[in-house]
Amino acid sequence: GMFGLYFDAKVPTSYAEVMQGDKERFNRFFHKMLDAGVYFAPSAFEAGFVSSAHGDAEIDQTIAAASRVFAAMAKDEKVPQSIRSRARQMAGVMGIDAVEIPAEPSEG
Repeated sequence: GMFGLYFDAKVPTSYAEVMQGDKERFNRFFHKMLDAGVYFAPSAFEAGFVSSAHGDAEIDQTIAAASRVFAAMAKDEKVPQSIRSRARQMAGVMGIDAVEIPAEPSEG
């Protein structure tokens, strides 16, 4: 199968929306995943592929690494409520425990 990663509050429905995605956030994710031993295509606009060479162990390792990376990124960034909600929703669809992403610090 094939998949793509997109960093924004909503799924893109047009080329223009794809171009508005957070490419800097993708780059941070890509490099943190690379540090964790998982190689994705280095561009936010490339597709990823899962093949018969990827068994349960590789997929589980990738999901675990992504959970750690997302948690680390969330600690370093202000994450809007819409993205936190979407991340929890997608984790549920994938059947994994959601990483709790902290709320944006309140201004005051």
